[in-house]
Amino acid sequence: TLIESCVGGPAIGRYEARLSDSPSLRQIATTGEARIIDEIAAGRGSQRGTALHDLGYRASMALPIHSDSGLFGFVLMDATVPHFFDEPRVQLAGTYAKVVALLLIHELLTVRLVRAVAKTALAMARLRDDETGAHLDRMSNYARLIASAGAEKWGLSDEFIEFLFLFAPLHDIGKVG
Repeated sequence: TLIESCVGGPAIGRYEARLSDSPSLRQIATTGEARIIDEIAAGRGSQRGTALHDLGYRASMALPIHSDSGLFGFVLMDATVPHFFDEPRVQLAGTYAKVVALLLIHELLTVRLVRAVAKTALAMARLRDDETGAHLDRMSNYARLIASAGAEKWGLSDEFIEFLFLFAPLHDIGKVG
């Protein structure tokens, strides 16, 4: 999860899964069609499905986001009512998903530009010595692990945790000089 918004319902946050572990998401990534789960059953299916059910959600829809470079991610929408996503709602949600996708892709282009600068600094650090580059990689991973473990206690959003991971290598940027 990178960005999450809930109106009147609980947030599920801090969800992460490999695409290879979700055949249904792999399929919609290829077809571009929506995946709709009309009834989320208790204790069956994926970890996310169980979490959604426990939070009171009863229906779910997933839409793939594609950019010029391919699959960008998914917009996931959930409802507290079974069979919520009928054809008119799917069409409307698809329109919203496209707007969200465009806004998100635009926002992340700036982040990716800054990240490219960070990667350049990392590459320069590796030219200086391999251990510095490995240290910066480790610090990024440690920062993500610590932030994920303490996210609830410290009120950290998924977006904050991801940005922390992306920009942690800059903590030793002075070493490059």
